[in-house]
Amino acid sequence: MPHLKRALALGVLTALLLSAADVPKPKVRAITAFITIDAKSYPVQIAGAVKFLSQMRDAVKAAGYDVAGIRISTQPFPEYTRGLRHDEALKVLHGIDDLAGKLRFAPNIGPAMVQDTDDSAPIELITEVLATPGNRLNANIVTAGDDGIHWNAVRQAAVIIRTVGARSPRQAGKSQFCRHRHAEAIRAVLSRCLASRRAAQFRHRARSRECGDGRLLAGTRSA
Repeated sequence: MPHLKRALALGVLTALLLSAADVPKPKVRAITAFITIDAKSYPVQIAGAVKFLSQMRDAVKAAGYDVAGIRISTQPFPEYTRGLRHDEALKVLHGIDDLAGKLRFAPNIGPAMVQDTDDSAPIELITEVLATPGNRLNANIVTAGDDGIHWNAVRQAAVIIRTVGARSPRQAGKSQFCRHRHAEAIRAVLSRCLASRRAAQFRHRARSRECGDGRLLAGTRSA
C-alpha cells in the first residue's frame, strides 16, 4: 500500500508539472519529505524516503524545473532518542548525519523542545551534535506559541547558541540551529503535507526566512 500511494503521488505530480510546461518556472530549493523514524530502523526508513524523493526530483526536473536538492525532516529527535544512553543517542544522530552525506540530502531532526515543560535533557545532546565539526544536521527549539513565550526554552536556546559558538570552528555550528518564535506560521505549512505532524519541525535559515517559497513539499510517512 505505501508503494502504491507513492506511485500515485508521483504520477499526479508528474501530470501537474507537465500541464504547466509553458508557465514560467520558479527554482525549487528543496523537495522535502516528513518522516517518522525509530532508533533501530532509521537507515532503512531514510533510504526509502530518499529513493522516493529522488524519483520526485527526477520528475520535477523532467518538467523543466531547476531543483536544488532534497530534504528530510524527522519528528522531534527526543522522540526517537528517548530511553537511550547518551552515547547511544549520539550514535543515532551521527548515523543520520552520515547518511545525509552518503545519500546527499539535507537533514532536519526537528525541535529539541516544543512545549516549555518538555524535558531539557536533549539540549545537552543537540549541543554536542551541533558543535561537531562537519555536522550536517539542522535542529531547532520552539521559544513561543499560542501559550505565550516559552521562557525555559529561551534560556535553553541561549545555552545552545553560546556553547555551540564556543566549541565549533568559527562558530559555524550556530548556523545549524534556529529558534522558532512563531510556531503557528510553520504549522500552517506543515498541515498541508502532514496533518498529524506537530509544527516546528521545519527550520528557517537566518538568511532565508520564508518557509514555503521555492520548496516542493512531499508528505510521506515510513512504515
